[in-house]
Amino acid sequence: MDKDLDVRRPDLDGVERFGTVRWFKQEKGYGRITADDGEVLFVHFSDIKGAGYRVLDEGQRVRFVWRGGVADHGRHHAEDVHIID
Repeated sequence: MDKDLDVRRPDLDGVERFGTVRWFKQEKGYGRITADDGEVLFVHFSDIKGAGYRVLDEGQRVRFVWRGGVADHGRHHAEDVHIID
């Protein structure tokens, strides 16, 4: 099964997880995070903690809260994103 598909996982909703930035388009303000278990999640700049216009760099380690099927056409997404390295 494709890990990007919207699979309802109430057991994970709101759970803090860790991952690595897969890519981030600064000009668009969004990107993808690969969680440590391999799941790929959508991330929007407004969910990145920090001052001003927030961006992520490919390869950065992050901590985030998992949210199911709301953003990015129903795919899982990351909220409350903190850079950890």
